[in-house]
Amino acid sequence: KLEGSFSTEIADTVDSWYFDVLKHSQDELSDVMVYLFCTLNLLEEFKVPESTFRSFLSAVFSRYLDNTYHNYRHGCDVCFTSYRLLLIPKLTAIFTSLEVFSLLVGALAHDVGHIGKNNAFLVKAKHELALRHNDKSPLENMHCVVLYEVLGNAETNIFKNLNDSQWREARKIIIFIILGTDMMNHNQQIKDTKVRF
Repeated sequence: KLEGSFSTEIADTVDSWYFDVLKHSQDELSDVMVYLFCTLNLLEEFKVPESTFRSFLSAVFSRYLDNTYHNYRHGCDVCFTSYRLLLIPKLTAIFTSLEVFSLLVGALAHDVGHIGKNNAFLVKAKHELALRHNDKSPLENMHCVVLYEVLGNAETNIFKNLNDSQWREARKIIIFIILGTDMMNHNQQIKDTKVRF
């Protein structure tokens, strides 16, 4: 259960499908994110001090823009949903700890910096992001860049204790996850997943 400033009701909902990100402050959501990662033993396993993880969360939240849907609450919601899905017994047996760590980080930051327009609009408008990324998943490529800018800061680098092989594997997974949120890529990923299972 969550301790500290959380009520029993909040703690109980985090351990169910009924947790509602819209009902909680940014600080409360940070506590929930810490809880999720600690419950899966990820901070301890990858030697991430809680203070560094909280700084990371604060930096990611600050890079989410204040738009109606693609905001930090949405990132927390997707991370929470991913966490709940990972608790399905067969899934926890399939993934390594590094894959779980990467998946949750990617889920949390998958829309970081979103400007509230879709890729089709950006391409048609010849927006800077579309030009920078050659019209290929401009938003999703930007989300990856923003996340790795946060990870490039020593105070917010939750990957600093990964070895080179782990760092590269985590990056590969995160990029795959975030690029997969472009609906142009998403359907193919779903097909590939069905084939694997």
